[in-house]
Amino acid sequence: DLESGEITQEPDFVKLYVRDLCTIRGLTGTQYRIFNFMIDNMNWENEVSYASKTKERFLQQHEILNQSFNNNISKLIESGLIERMGRGEFLVNKKYAVKTEWSKVQKIRVVTELPVLRLLPQLERSRLSIPSDQRN
Repeated sequence: DLESGEITQEPDFVKLYVRDLCTIRGLTGTQYRIFNFMIDNMNWENEVSYASKTKERFLQQHEILNQSFNNNISKLIESGLIERMGRGEFLVNKKYAVKTEWSKVQKIRVVTELPVLRLLPQLERSRLSIPSDQRN
């Protein structure tokens, strides 16, 4: 709202802690930059398609050789973060990144259940034999 400054509608976005994901998956800095490039350029179906000029620009900006880029794409495919659809066309795995509308994000609810931990009978008996002043 222009008068109050209140944000009444969030823009569409992609939210993902890419660096953490890549670290967990054991990826290199180059693979991280390529994956980030893919996320930045994916469409609403998680597809990434780029022409040779786009790839050349990326290679120059990041000082990466074409063969190195291709090798790192193969590593991203092996890691399960992307899959190849065709030449210069990839699909970002929706388990790791999804481009969606803000209204849909607001509806996401995470529900977790923690199991009730019960002491084994033997452990319970052993706790009973410990003097109370020595228990945690």
